[in-house]
Amino acid sequence: MAAETALNGRRAYQVTFQPRTPEPPVRHLVDRLLNRISGTLWIDSDEFELARADIQLRSEVNLLGGVVGTLKKLVYTMTRTRLAEGFG
Repeated sequence: MAAETALNGRRAYQVTFQPRTPEPPVRHLVDRLLNRISGTLWIDSDEFELARADIQLRSEVNLLGGVVGTLKKLVYTMTRTRLAEGFG
């Protein structure tokens, strides 16, 4: 789902995503992880750069069949801070 919103005083596209149902085929470990992630992204509408991201794991992910381990929780939040012109 996509919407236009304001973020830090700038226009942004807000995109919400979740895994597809039924789950797509798993060919690599990263597929197993991506099939269980959902969240929201905010993309700056002027620069088309990621301005904010809130991502979470919806269910556990076994790593190599559970032999290596299990990823039980993943929460990722990122907010881009704009610097004044001439900095950076």
